[in-house]
Amino acid sequence: MISYQKIGNKINKYNVEFNREELEKLNYDIIDNCSEVVHIELSRSNPSLLAALCEESDNSEIKNYKEKEEIIQDQKFYIYSYDKYIYPELSRQIKKLLNKDLNAINNILDTNFIYKSINKKLEYLNKEMNESEDLETLEKLRKNIDKLKKEKEKLDYYYNKVKNIIKVELVQTMNF
Repeated sequence: MISYQKIGNKINKYNVEFNREELEKLNYDIIDNCSEVVHIELSRSNPSLLAALCEESDNSEIKNYKEKEEIIQDQKFYIYSYDKYIYPELSRQIKKLLNKDLNAINNILDTNFIYKSINKKLEYLNKEMNESEDLETLEKLRKNIDKLKKEKEKLDYYYNKVKNIIKVELVQTMNF
């Protein structure tokens, strides 16, 4: 696969190679181990609202879906619970690359792009910590920061594996 990248007044041409099967398998591991998991429980009297509430997208998927019906004061309620896996940016870019979107290779190789979401959350939590004086709030913020740092460490592990699978070779530099 050939990729181009504009840098200043030059265009670099790269040859990009990777083992598709290996990258797909690694992406499944990334989704399972690095996605943000949000547990959701809903109670609705109208079951037709469910589709809009738990929609999957290219950036997330629904797992561990359960539903049950309950009668409360002579009214039927539908109770749903599921985990929404929100994929990390690395996974999204791998999917794009597997679909032959050549912009994805530049994004994958840009560590700032890959860690942007986690870094924004860390920045926000650190700001909140500096502004808070409540001990209970400070403890919650510290736990959230520690959790994000662990998530970042996990992502580092997989990011290095991805970089080892994808081989990028500069073929030509053109001036314009």
